[in-house]
Amino acid sequence: MESEMEAEFLDLTEKVGSEAELLAVVKPVWDAANDYELNRAEEEELSSGKPYPYIVCHRGSAAGMSTNKRKKAVKERLMAAAVAAKNFSEEEATEYVQNINYATMAVKDDLFCGVTRLHASIACEISDESNSISVQPMIMSLKMAADTVGTILDRMADTALQFEGDPNVDFTLCPGATTDAKFAEKDITTTMGGGDVTEEFIAFLLDRGENFSCADPNITSAASSALYWTDPASPTLTEQVSITKRTIYWAELFDRSLNTCNCDDMYTNRLRATVTEGDPSNPHDPDILNILFMSEGATPSDTDCAIALVAAGALQPEICHVEVQGVVDTGNDIAQWLAQGGVGSEDAMETPLYDAGITGAGQVVAVSDTGLDYENCYFMDANAPDPSAARNDAHRKVVSYNPFVDDADAKNGHGTHVCGIVAGHRSEGGMEQTDGVANGIAYDAKIAFLDIGFPDQSLSLPRRDSDILSTGRGTGDDSKDAHIHSASWGGATNSYTGQARNFDNFMFKNDDFLILVAAGNSGRDGLNSVGTPATAKNILSVGAHNSVKSASGGLGPTYVADFSSRGPTADGRMKPDILAPGKFLVSAGADPENPGSCDDGSLTDKPFRSGSSPGLLSLAGTSMATPATSGSAALIRQYLVEGWHQEGTKGSGQSVQPSGALVKAILMNGAQFMEGVDDGGFTGNPSPVEQYDTNQGFGRVSLMDSVFIANKTRVQIAFFEDAVEDGGEHTYNVTIDKSGGCSYPELRATLVWTEPGSQSGCKFCLINDLDLTVTKVDGNGMVMETYYPNGKNGRDTTNNAERAIVGNTKDGDQFVVTVSGTNLESDRQKYAVVMSGCFGGSAVSSAGGNAFEDDDSNDRRKFILIGVGAGVAAILVFIFCICCCKRRK
Repeated sequence: MESEMEAEFLDLTEKVGSEAELLAVVKPVWDAANDYELNRAEEEELSSGKPYPYIVCHRGSAAGMSTNKRKKAVKERLMAAAVAAKNFSEEEATEYVQNINYATMAVKDDLFCGVTRLHASIACEISDESNSISVQPMIMSLKMAADTVGTILDRMADTALQFEGDPNVDFTLCPGATTDAKFAEKDITTTMGGGDVTEEFIAFLLDRGENFSCADPNITSAASSALYWTDPASPTLTEQVSITKRTIYWAELFDRSLNTCNCDDMYTNRLRATVTEGDPSNPHDPDILNILFMSEGATPSDTDCAIALVAAGALQPEICHVEVQGVVDTGNDIAQWLAQGGVGSEDAMETPLYDAGITGAGQVVAVSDTGLDYENCYFMDANAPDPSAARNDAHRKVVSYNPFVDDADAKNGHGTHVCGIVAGHRSEGGMEQTDGVANGIAYDAKIAFLDIGFPDQSLSLPRRDSDILSTGRGTGDDSKDAHIHSASWGGATNSYTGQARNFDNFMFKNDDFLILVAAGNSGRDGLNSVGTPATAKNILSVGAHNSVKSASGGLGPTYVADFSSRGPTADGRMKPDILAPGKFLVSAGADPENPGSCDDGSLTDKPFRSGSSPGLLSLAGTSMATPATSGSAALIRQYLVEGWHQEGTKGSGQSVQPSGALVKAILMNGAQFMEGVDDGGFTGNPSPVEQYDTNQGFGRVSLMDSVFIANKTRVQIAFFEDAVEDGGEHTYNVTIDKSGGCSYPELRATLVWTEPGSQSGCKFCLINDLDLTVTKVDGNGMVMETYYPNGKNGRDTTNNAERAIVGNTKDGDQFVVTVSGTNLESDRQKYAVVMSGCFGGSAVSSAGGNAFEDDDSNDRRKFILIGVGAGVAAILVFIFCICCCKRRK
């Protein structure tokens, strides 16, 4: 579990050399801290009859022991423990166990761990004779996300961040905690849904009455006496704990804060507390208590007071996780062409989906960003009122505009550019739609917009992530709802955070929905630079690749952009998932002082890299790649809704209302691998890449290789949406048929599933492990060869998207695609599986050429660099000679 625990023992680990020495030093302290916490749990049960938070694990390599079966084994053991400890009847024990939920924090083939609350007397009886079941009380540092203290110290020292950067701390309630009388007494549960509960919240965290004056004689005992490191009654305080720096830190911190009057002003005037209710039907969607520490009017003691309050919250038995929310930041004609496969040339771009009439019509894409200049000619509608929070489907481009922060974008603002890449469509004076050099990927789709940006382009998010993701939804008409959300923003935290969990849970609850998040622009920092919420499981995390090659020696579209953030996530999952063009894309440019701002529609009016011209702007970043992928997802949804998939013509198949998992699977199935990573011109040599690595994931979006359009795209596709039971499997028979002229060399199969969110800070975050295999069989069904997903030689036990590729297929080859429910926490799991290859389709008619296959930019660059290098060497020799001559003189 990613937690503050490492910091508690950091100075001890620095003093020892070997693992044995470390164990000898740390284990006595760890054991004593656990004994202390177990005593707290027992006191809690004796004084109030309430349960306490524990991590419960079932481990062992028993054959066929799935997570679902491990959880059932834990329940059986809990029932026996309840009978033994509480003298419960079987009926009472059954009812007790049925009311226990787990927040899953680790799932592997041989392990299940979940966070739950148990009565101490029952927890002590759980361990079985085989020691396969264990319990660990959640001490304070286990509840705190990694670097919680350091983050608050940094954030509260940076006054330039002001409001949007003030520490915003989520306290995740343990399963079932809101039913406790303690919460009812504080009226916290009566304001679920975002109400202000500041006074009640502070009183709860500090175990004080609502009038929490420092005159209260009990003020010094609430937190200090509940923490092993600082409790004077701790039996091993002087013998064990004094050797850690954190012991001294917590003791001094409490003496400067909670044990004085220094914090009363902050707790009274500079906090805002809200409560957000999770989904009661989903045990992985917890209730959240949130505190915002506001910097305006802050005093030097505020930093200590904030950290002390966070510690006090983590000491509460109702709280299971504490996490500081990260600061979020903002992360086309060429893009249209490259996303559809890059066939042809810059002078003769082939766009097979547009040629077929697939332009995003009928689709609504939600976007959350800095603002949208809806009077730019790519969004303007002269026949409709200005967009507002009230839905207006008659507007040409913007069906709603939720002004959470304000209702505008700054000049050359981020949000307008992003929206233009998704769905911008040039018009003459907001009337007649025309071809434009910056038309979006899905230029006939519409936008539902959430404004989260200030004029300086900094961001402020709604307290509830569901308020972000509900943008454009809830119309009562599924055909009008937004089924795609594009988020070109995020934080720097690489772990699985509360926001990542919330994004996953929203998709799990709304399985028609797909969220796309920018991976980030920190690729130059190396591995683990993807930031939350792009670390979520169910979303598409989007990285960037270069656009077209340039005469100046820049690398072309087969190279990952140097700035594109790299994976993996802290728990080892593959990120980014996919790439799209993100290098200097031309899109709509905000100019709020000049309504109707517009280009002249010619290629000569395009701005150069990072420049602007009337109505247009050029920018680079994963913030640009994300809306390019979101627009591509809108094209795929139109393709499915209009039933193109059967024979590659409109209406040849049934209309499909796809799940988010299916749209994601189609995008990932057709994605193509890259040649390398651009070095940004620093070394002159691109870095190598490997298939499915942390630079590219599944590769770049290529709609030409993702969908079947007769005579226009290279592949035919087949797909299925189903659910597999724990331990079950589904098989799909595939025969390669090239009789119609199809020459695609591969069979591809991609499996995607949308599962519940995990516990924040989880170490192994996958909950339901499905597996994909492709086997080649002979005419008698005998297995000739087995192909595994994601470049592995066996199962993938980490990711919830898997793809297997078989190369050099021949006409008549037979395959079996198998989806297995290998290790599920639940009884069953929904999934989408997509297959592509030659399934009887015709040859593709094309003018020839391909931006990716013809990319010789690295060879040209080497030539240019050699030439430049020789020139620089000659100049240096000349300068050196001059210097020598001058010295001689």
